[in-house]
Amino acid sequence: MNDTTAEGRAMAILRWFAEGEVGTSSRTLALASVGLKARGTFGSDAPYDAGDSGRCERLARMCPFVADVLPALIKESARWERWAPRIRNAAEIGKSE
Repeated sequence: MNDTTAEGRAMAILRWFAEGEVGTSSRTLALASVGLKARGTFGSDAPYDAGDSGRCERLARMCPFVADVLPALIKESARWERWAPRIRNAAEIGKSE
């Protein structure tokens, strides 16, 4: 997804919610990328393990722009910092696909 407009990003996130594998941390990353904060039963969270990170990485391949919000998420939870390099790498791969 290379449409950098706000509408294009929002549509890409909607498509990911419909087609992707969604977990709490990937949901947090997806919503933050379009300026929203995760709320509700599970709220927002950072990845705990490789499974959580993997869902974020698959999101980043489909919607590479999500990596742009990692600095803000790292400020909210240091756990994002551990997984950020993998997510950024996945976003770079996604940009070339």
